[in-house]
Amino acid sequence: MAAVNELVEQGFVDRTPDPDHGRRNKVTLTRGGARQLRRMDGLLDQVQDDLLEPLSAEERRTLTRLLGRVLARHEEE
Repeated sequence: MAAVNELVEQGFVDRTPDPDHGRRNKVTLTRGGARQLRRMDGLLDQVQDDLLEPLSAEERRTLTRLLGRVLARHEEE
């Protein structure tokens, strides 16, 4: 909940009561939050490109596939 509070304070998300469930809030992305998300996506893309630069396109696809399998296995547990 602290993370959501911080995002609300920074103006990245809005929190409104859920009319269908009294104890629940709906959290929606603001325009500022969407801008920040696009910015962060761009930064992450650059970091990923820099990190994986030594790998060929085929090696990147293989790495992504293998990491996906590892992640799927841990999500099952």
